[in-house]
Amino acid sequence: MKRIPGGEGVGALYSVTLVLARTLFNLLFAIHVEGLEHVPQAGPAIISPNHRSAWDPPVVSTLLERPLYHMAKAELFPRLGFFLRRIGAYPVRRQAVDMHAIRHSLTLLRAGRLICIFPEGHRYADGRLGPGKSGAARLSVQTGAPVIPVGISGRYGLRGRVIFRFGPPVQLFDDDQDPQRVMDAIAALIAGPEQGGIQQ
Repeated sequence: MKRIPGGEGVGALYSVTLVLARTLFNLLFAIHVEGLEHVPQAGPAIISPNHRSAWDPPVVSTLLERPLYHMAKAELFPRLGFFLRRIGAYPVRRQAVDMHAIRHSLTLLRAGRLICIFPEGHRYADGRLGPGKSGAARLSVQTGAPVIPVGISGRYGLRGRVIFRFGPPVQLFDDDQDPQRVMDAIAALIAGPEQGGIQQ
């Protein structure tokens, strides 16, 4: 599988973890990927997948050569913070709007990084799509970074087939910050071309 070149902003631990994680995930799962050409080779973007499993964040990271930065729940950082920060994670407090996490996201995007935001806000293990939240749309408008929708389907499990479809960028503007546009793009990617969900 052709991967996106890159390697900015993180150190050796990220690279080592990435190689180990790719090896593990390729042993555990039958991963199928489409549309990586939609991920920019340079400059900022917001990767926005649907969220079905705790596997989603690390697996998505292994699909790209460019480092992918993630928000992770703040409760993990007292024990795992040293490691998490070095693999591109940063804390977010989920009980309220976390301005520190938002400012850090803006800093990363303005520095030309890729960040991952799950627009539903939390996992829907039954496979349904939850309502989209406005975080990714607002960050896109404030920075000009495109939102790259990703549809995740299939099932995790030993040699389970998991499909990741990256779609064309969704560009949002001041007068159009509707997160439903991103959710509609994700829904079309999940449906796939066999359902008429993706225009070839």
